[in-house]
Amino acid sequence: MTHFRNAITAMSTSPQRLTQKTFSRQLVDLSIGWGANSLIEEFDPDHFKKLINAARETFHRGELIRNTRLLRELAQGLWDTTFRLASKPNFLAFYINSIEKSASISPLKAIARQYLFHWPKNEREGGPISDYLRRNQNRMKVGWLKDAVDHKLFEGGIAIPALAKATLQLNDHPINNLEKAGLRGSIISGAYSQAVFEQACGITSENPSRASYECLIDFFLYNEPGDDEFRYGNSSARNAFIKAFLYPWRQQNPESGMQRWIIARLLKSFDDPRLSMGKWDGIEQQYIGILKRWLAQESLEQFLNIVDQSITDSDNKRMWKYRRPFWKSYFDANLVQEAWVLFGRNATRLAKHAASQDESFAESYGYLNSSDKSHSVLLMKIGDITIAEWSHNGKCWIWHTSHDVPKFYQKKMIDNECRGAPFGQIHSSAMRYGWQQSVAAELVRLGVPKTPQEKWRP
Repeated sequence: MTHFRNAITAMSTSPQRLTQKTFSRQLVDLSIGWGANSLIEEFDPDHFKKLINAARETFHRGELIRNTRLLRELAQGLWDTTFRLASKPNFLAFYINSIEKSASISPLKAIARQYLFHWPKNEREGGPISDYLRRNQNRMKVGWLKDAVDHKLFEGGIAIPALAKATLQLNDHPINNLEKAGLRGSIISGAYSQAVFEQACGITSENPSRASYECLIDFFLYNEPGDDEFRYGNSSARNAFIKAFLYPWRQQNPESGMQRWIIARLLKSFDDPRLSMGKWDGIEQQYIGILKRWLAQESLEQFLNIVDQSITDSDNKRMWKYRRPFWKSYFDANLVQEAWVLFGRNATRLAKHAASQDESFAESYGYLNSSDKSHSVLLMKIGDITIAEWSHNGKCWIWHTSHDVPKFYQKKMIDNECRGAPFGQIHSSAMRYGWQQSVAAELVRLGVPKTPQEKWRP
C-alpha cells in the first residue's frame, strides 16, 4: 500500500500539477462528450484535487469507495498524462475492488469510455482494467455500451480491421458507422477510433480509389465550413493519412486528374510544404518527396505556359519550343525532385491573371527582380544539383553542391542570385540539339542519366 499512499499524497499536495493545460483541456472535452450521461456540470483542477483527497482518506480508513460519483469521476485520471493512476498497481486493486462492489453501472460506463478514448497499449490484450471490462460485459446492455459489446470493442483489437473495412465500404459518413459501433461522444476523437482510422488508411494505401480518399477525408477532418482541423492531431495519424494518398504512387503517378485532385486536397488541409512545414512536421520525408516531385511537374507546366504567352518575338518562340520537350524528358523520368518558378515583370502580369482564376496559383511562384522585364527563371533540383533555366535569351546555369546556389521557394529574388554558376550554356543551335547536348553532357558528368534524344523533339 505504500506506493499508493505516496502517489495519492503527492498528487493531493501538488496543486501546480493540476493546472496543466493538457489535463484541463481533456476534462473539458470529456464534459462535452458525456453530455446528459454525466452528473458533473464542470471539470476543473480544484475539483479533481478533492477527488484525490477523498480517495486517499477512504483508503486510509481501510474502506472501499462507496460514493458512486467519486468512483465515476476518478476514471478520468486513469490514463491522464499528469496522473496516470492506471500505472499504480495498488491504486488499481483498491479502485477496481471498490467498483466491483458498486451496484451502479455508471462507474463501469466511465471506465469503458476512458478505456476506448485512451486505448492504452498495456491494456489491449490483457490487464486489470481490460479484464474487469471483459468480465462485466453482461452488464453492458444499454445504449452505446451494448453496441460496443456487440462489435467486440473490449476484445483487444480484433474489431479494428472489420470496422475499418466496413467504414470504407459502406455508403455512409464514416463517423456514423463508428457511432453505430459504440464510438460516440468524446470517444470518436480518441485512440480506439484513431486505430480504426489508421487501419482504413492502410487498406487504402494498398488499394487506392477516389471513393476511399473521400471517406478518409470525412474521417480525418472535421470539415466544418472554412475549417479543416484534424480529428486526430498526432503525427501517427497524419502519417497514415498522407501515406494513403501518396505511397501508392511512389513508382508510377496516378492519372493526371487524380494527381491534380490529390495535390489540391493535400495543400488545402496541410498547406504547401515548399512554403511552410508546420502541418508537415513529423511526416515521413519519402511522402513529402513524392508531393514535391508532383509540384515540380506543375511548376514546369506553369513556367512553360506563362512564358509561352509572354514571348512575342517569332525567333524566340521558335527557339523556346525546344525547351519544353527537353526539360519534360527529365521530369517524366522522375529525375527532377523540386522546382520553383520566378516570374519577371511581363510574366507576372499573366501569372496574376491566372491566380485570379485559381487562388492556389498565387502561392506557387515568386517574383524575379530583373532589369530585363521579359526574363523569368525556372529553378530545378536533381539530387544536389541546382539548375536555373532562364527564359528568352537567358542562359541555363548549373551548380553542384556550391554554397552560392539560388535558394528555392523565395517569394522574391534578384536576377543575379540566379546567375554565375560554374556551368553556363546559351540556347544556341536548338534545332540541331546543340545546347541540349551540352547541358545533358554536363548533367551526365555530374551523375544524372541522359534522357533519350528522341524525347527532346518538339
